Amino acid sequence: MLGFVRKGYITGKIIKEKIKLGIKSRQIIASSEYAKEIIAKDKLENRASKILPHIYKTPFTTIIFGNRVALISSIQENMILIIESAEYAKTQKSIFEALWDRL
Repeated sequence: MLGFVRKGYITGKIIKEKIKLGIKSRQIIASSEYAKEIIAKDKLENRASKILPHIYKTPFTTIIFGNRVALISSIQENMILIIESAEYAKTQKSIFEALWDRL
């Protein structure tokens, strides 16, 4: 996601607003040095994280919010897709929960 949005904007704007609104989140993040930096700030940023084993690659970022699912590609593919569908969001939430429970 950093290919589209600067790190300072994410931490300075998006995360501050999330904290201010009391929004808690969870993420499954691919293993990397950057992931370790992010996870170290979980408590401060109202977030819980689990690391996906390094053998799995996740070039897309998926964000599930309400009845919407945002798919954000790497800068190489340069794509953001938002799907508004209660059934698709429910399916993605179920997949997330199943993976979360197994990590």
